[in-house]
Amino acid sequence: MANVPNAPGVPALATGLVAQALTLLGADAPGLSSALGPSQWGLFLNGQTVVTAESVVAFGFRKSFAVLSYPIEEGSFQNFNKVQRPFDGRLSFSTGGSVADKQALVSSIDAAISSLQLFDIVTPEVIYPSVSAIEMSYDRRAMRGLGLLTVDVMCKQIRLTAQTAFSTTSSASSTDNSSPSAATRGPDLASPITSPADPGASPQVNDGTVQPVTPTTAQSDAFSNAMPLP
Repeated sequence: MANVPNAPGVPALATGLVAQALTLLGADAPGLSSALGPSQWGLFLNGQTVVTAESVVAFGFRKSFAVLSYPIEEGSFQNFNKVQRPFDGRLSFSTGGSVADKQALVSSIDAAISSLQLFDIVTPEVIYPSVSAIEMSYDRRAMRGLGLLTVDVMCKQIRLTAQTAFSTTSSASSTDNSSPSAATRGPDLASPITSPADPGASPQVNDGTVQPVTPTTAQSDAFSNAMPLP
């Protein structure tokens, strides 16, 4: 750096502007955002971050819909429904510093993708709730990844379905082999047997009323011939 003397005719250096420029140049540097206050980016559970990282350097989001269709005559088709797919989110966490700091980053992300917990993706503008961390990936090369480790985390939305609710129902319990009461039987069933000769007997299903018809002589002879003699 040149030694400029403070002498008559020499303009004064704008030291304040230089310091401000250096501050702006370093504002986007990874790891410096933590000094500006609590992070507004990341993967959170119950308001607490689950990834041990210095900063989030990238975020991606994808939301799409599926339009269902079916073929009709003459090679045409008809659309009949539009369904939203679960959205995908991607976070890139970055950490420099010591080997222990990088191990903490990888370990915390590995625990998150192995967990069954549902997390929240937090950004300054939008919070995306109910996501599961499903994948992590990172590359380390001679020109990138040695001093600053960056790990990508893929997340997918998990939709919670409502549980089916049933009202309280009464169930009849019995300690014997008696038949159910007539109130619980369908209209196509005969009346219950009160004193069966066989305890294992069951009522016959009513298939309809049949009018008795006296068989003819030819029918009686044919039936007799078909029956084997004792």
